[in-house]
Formats: sequence, C-alpha cells, structure tokens
Amino acid sequence: PYCFGAEFYRETYNAGGIPTQTAQFPPILKFAVGNDHGAGAFGQAIADEVYAGGPRAYYNDFWKARSPGTYAKQLADLGIPVLIWGTHLDIYTESALSMYTYLQNAHSGKYVYGPMDTNQKPTGRYQAIISQGGHCQFEEQSTGQNIANSITLQWFDTWLKGQKTGMADTSRPLHVHELLSNNWVSM
Repeated sequence: PYCFGAEFYRETYNAGGIPTQTAQFPPILKFAVGNDHGAGAFGQAIADEVYAGGPRAYYNDFWKARSPGTYAKQLADLGIPVLIWGTHLDIYTESALSMYTYLQNAHSGKYVYGPMDTNQKPTGRYQAIISQGGHCQFEEQSTGQNIANSITLQWFDTWLKGQKTGMADTSRPLHVHELLSNNWVSM
C-alpha cells in the first residue's frame, strides 16, 4: 500500500480530536474516485457531521472499520505480506510506522498496539520504506527516478512468484532515507 497508515481518524482527519486540514478531503471523494456515484454526497455528509460535532466527530466503530490498523492482526494471521511506503512529508508518516509496528507485533504474537520489544526479531514479511518527498512522491533525489517501481516489482517477485530475492530474509525491514545525509538506513 502506498501512502497509507494505520489510523485514519487519529492521524489523517483529526489531531487530538481537532479536525485537521485533511478533514476537508471527504467532500471531494468524487474527484479521487473518478466519478460521483454517491461518493461526493457521502463525503459531504461525513464532513458536515464532523464539523457539527456529531458521532463521526469522535473515534468510534465508523472510524475503526476504516482504519487499516484495526486489521493488522488479521493480516498477520493470514500471512499476507505488506510493504508500506511513506515519505517524510506525507500525512501518514507516523501512522505508516505505527502500521509497521502493529504488523511486526501481530506476527510475533505480541500485543498489536504496543511498542516492539528490543529483543523482538522482525520479519521481512512486513517492511516499511520512508523516503523523502511529499504525499506519494517516491523519487530518488539524486536521479529523479521513481524508486517504487523496481522495489515493488522485486516485492511481487518475492511474495507472488516465490523468487529468492533476499527481501523475505532481511533482518532489517525498516528502511529510512535520512534527510541531511541523503543516506538510506535499514534497521
């Protein structure tokens, strides 16, 4: 999944219970999905209810059902590998790291929403890449090439075709592009 996180309510639409600038997104869903088969009206209804202090203004079952983190344990139980992409300026940066932690914890049989233990052995089945750029910008800074394409193809070769690429065996599945040094660090 590109540009996504674990928590839509807590990170995307609200910060500490206060609607963020992203809370304006639901009314324009019709443009995001390429049509208006009810998406615009649905999005506007959500926004109206949130701004009026209605039930969707608060973290409840509506938001839990729409937050990927709610399903981390199910994904791990089913053995579905997940490569999470994010960028340092994306609205989901923190939440992408949360989802990475949720999946690693679920895989290890630990409490999903807690921190990873220092002795916890991570699996290559769940990896996160945090690069530089804004929302869904995955360009290598020095070359301007989209790094997501080659890594995604390698991911599919690993998990769909069963090829031995080394991705599954990594002991350092969190990959971060440092801002000042311009170096990639895997941990």
